[in-house]
Amino acid sequence: MKNQPILYLFMFFFTVCCILPAAAQSHISTQPHQDTVTDLINCGTGSNASFFSSGKDGFIIRWTSDGLGEHYQLSDIGISDIVCSPDGEDIAVYETDGGTINRISVWNWKSLTHKYSIRFNTSITFLAFSENGTYLMTGTASVDGVLFFNASTGSKVNLLQDNTGIVTAATTSSTENTVVMYSPSGTLTYYNLKNGKSQIRFTVEPDLTHPLLFNNNMLLAGIKNNTIYVIQSTTGKLLKTIPASSPLLLSSKTDTDLYYLAYDGRLYTLNIIQKDGNADFRIQKAVKTYKTTDRKNNFSTGIKSGNMLLLGTTKGAVYKSDISSSASTALEPVTNDTYDKIIDISQAGDNFYFLTKQAIFRSSYDSGVVDKIAENNKQTNIITYGKKIILWSKNTRMSVQMLDTDTGTSNILFTPENIIQTLHCAGNILVDIEGNSIIKSFNIESMSQEELYTGAGLQDIVLYTDRDLYVAKSSATRPESALIYINTQTKETVPLPLSGTIAYSLCYDNTSSDSDIYGMSVSEDSGNGKTTLFSFTPKTNQSVSVLELQEEDSNAMINLYYPCIYTTLGKNQLQSFNLQTKSDFLYKRSASMPLKTARNEKRLVVLNRDGSISWYNPESANILADWYLTLDGHWFEF
Repeated sequence: MKNQPILYLFMFFFTVCCILPAAAQSHISTQPHQDTVTDLINCGTGSNASFFSSGKDGFIIRWTSDGLGEHYQLSDIGISDIVCSPDGEDIAVYETDGGTINRISVWNWKSLTHKYSIRFNTSITFLAFSENGTYLMTGTASVDGVLFFNASTGSKVNLLQDNTGIVTAATTSSTENTVVMYSPSGTLTYYNLKNGKSQIRFTVEPDLTHPLLFNNNMLLAGIKNNTIYVIQSTTGKLLKTIPASSPLLLSSKTDTDLYYLAYDGRLYTLNIIQKDGNADFRIQKAVKTYKTTDRKNNFSTGIKSGNMLLLGTTKGAVYKSDISSSASTALEPVTNDTYDKIIDISQAGDNFYFLTKQAIFRSSYDSGVVDKIAENNKQTNIITYGKKIILWSKNTRMSVQMLDTDTGTSNILFTPENIIQTLHCAGNILVDIEGNSIIKSFNIESMSQEELYTGAGLQDIVLYTDRDLYVAKSSATRPESALIYINTQTKETVPLPLSGTIAYSLCYDNTSSDSDIYGMSVSEDSGNGKTTLFSFTPKTNQSVSVLELQEEDSNAMINLYYPCIYTTLGKNQLQSFNLQTKSDFLYKRSASMPLKTARNEKRLVVLNRDGSISWYNPESANILADWYLTLDGHWFEF
């Protein structure tokens, strides 16, 4: 319907009861973000003062005066903005994939507990708490404009009589009786929050980006065409325009002067625009000049915190500089890269293999010893094959290799004609999907390759026997089913009964001759997305639901170690479901979200999204240890 409210609260609902473990834990280090730093904010006062950084890696880091950062991943997608409640207890973040997923999440940082989330069907233009923390204000890219929510509960509060239209900055008075909003249409409007009516509206410069209220909300600054505009917010009068190359505004609302960083492609220059008694401005240029050693590692965001300048970069680093001292122009790194990133894991008897960009390691929780097996030549995925290892790279045309762990030598098995989407090993046969449309098999013993099937929208495969191939795909492509059977000898193709618009992440117990096949499917349920972990019985061609999530999760992992099936359905934690007892529970998560699991008889190891691993006793929800691999090849335990 036209102008329908554009949000809904969402929660995770499973079809079985989950036993929730204790709250998750963060980890403390100086490790940088793994992607662009998107926002920096000051939070708290006095002894509780700190600042937060957010990143495209979905992590929030709280940096304290001792120079250490408390890391915790809030999202499996990028975090664009972060704000802190006035009391310093809660943080609100804007999570977005830059497309269809746009949500606001509110967390209590002290307990690392999620309070609520609000989903939107349009992008968010700004996010802010009201002055006393009563409301959470959210700007939307729609005619609805600014929406107010109860900051404690997330319930919508109707404070304004009319829609505001698109607004990109807003702040309330100290009493929360009024709010001022900047619209890129070129207006600065004051609203009375007691009666919901607009009080006064000024026509100002339109299309300003990164609008910023400072000098206790008396002044507004914004950027347009490499020019900074300074506006008197109480009159709408344009006070000054300042040419600036790629400027980055830095001031807080309590700063009397406007601080900004300019970049000429070689040097960053810190400038101050200072207000004199006549309400005019004079410009003091080149307060400090900074030179970067890596031109690909540009500053992406920054703030002024007291006398300290804080800057985040496109490669995830955070720097600081004392702007009160004229002697030093050096940027001091807040972050320090000390850990290697594990990108894949695989079980190997009593041990496990760990793959990084540079090398392959073998280790176990019980020994703690790290053995470097061989160098890694840019491969991203690892499969255990007896006493050997198969190495391949997702979404590339890199050759598939076989590595002998005893000698450290490797040989090429085959080179794909198209990019490999997925590759599995069934006995002596490798099966892969190339280019999202071609399924091929490779016989390791005969070193021969065969094309098994060509179709569109392919997602995953299971070679159940030498003859029986099961394919997860999109139901929008022919044949119009999310799961199909292919006889590899006769090439007969049969669509199978499985509800859903797409299926993916297939697995089965290869030690059993009559194992069910397990997988994920996504479907529409009453207009909302639904994700189902299903089991399919080849003998009867019947499928049943094992777990359900009333939310679309197109990247959930499943791994079977009979009778337990492990899944990241819901994204935030690892869940185990016992197929015999029909019982399940959630494992306590690390600072980072789980990505993949591997298991042997004694231990369950989880690869986390930040490249760390978490160890568990399979029957216990509590973490035994979180391990990070240092750059020199040793374990560091949290």
